[in-house]
Amino acid sequence: MKLNLLPSHVSKGKSVQGAIIAALVIFVASLVATGAMIAISNSKLTKATQLASDWETPAKNAVDTSAKADVIIAKATPLIINSNLAMEMQKHNAVYPAFYNRILPYIPSFYRISSLSATPMSADSVTVSMAGVLKTHQQYADLMLALNRIPGVQTVTRSGYQVAYQIVPALSEQDQKGIAVKPGETALPDNPLDRLEALIARGGTTGYVGSGGFGSGQPGFRGAMPDWSTVRVTVVLPGNLQTPNPRQTLMTVGSSASASVPSTTSSPSTSAFGPIPGPPTGSGSMGGGSTSTAN
Repeated sequence: MKLNLLPSHVSKGKSVQGAIIAALVIFVASLVATGAMIAISNSKLTKATQLASDWETPAKNAVDTSAKADVIIAKATPLIINSNLAMEMQKHNAVYPAFYNRILPYIPSFYRISSLSATPMSADSVTVSMAGVLKTHQQYADLMLALNRIPGVQTVTRSGYQVAYQIVPALSEQDQKGIAVKPGETALPDNPLDRLEALIARGGTTGYVGSGGFGSGQPGFRGAMPDWSTVRVTVVLPGNLQTPNPRQTLMTVGSSASASVPSTTSSPSTSAFGPIPGPPTGSGSMGGGSTSTAN
């Protein structure tokens, strides 16, 4: 068994001296690092200040040149807008033909078109109105199926078909066989003599009737032949046929001399100088629907 009779500070003296020496070394290293950081920061600040001073004059010249360019562009703004307006109006010439070429393949051949028109209803909706002639009720039904195949079609409505085929009326005391007649005609009796008298009383036209302009020998519009019907169809499709509005654009140029310079690229619905306002409804020289008529 050993006893340590020395005071505690005697055994810990060496460790305390080592800690003091380590603290002094760390302190000196911190001073050196701080001085180095200060020196590097001052050097970078001096270089940045010198660089900023070197670029001050070129930057001022660039700002002055930009201000002069803004003045020149402001003076040229009306010319630029007018030029872009003319380009948009010229480009719009192909919008209606392209739209018609899109829907014509879906119009069946048995439906002979006599008129076709498209009217823009909004920036993304177009109403197509067409008129033509067809004969049978089956064609009248198939017309709807054909037009509903147009991509993006929203609604299809039709009207005007006249039933021209014969129907069998209800049997009566005079007509026990059910002789077929056209809609609106009275039933014919079974007795041949009575039937002859009924036909004479009914009257009618035989031979050339000049229906629909056929047989006249003159060029012109041809409508529905006998037993044919003129059917009108209205189709609502997605699309944009709105035209550039020169009046509003020119008024904008006149009232705002400091208008910004427009882009030179645009879509059919957006002009180079901003969104194209909607056209007025109905027919007119600006913004109305375009109509194509076939004889």
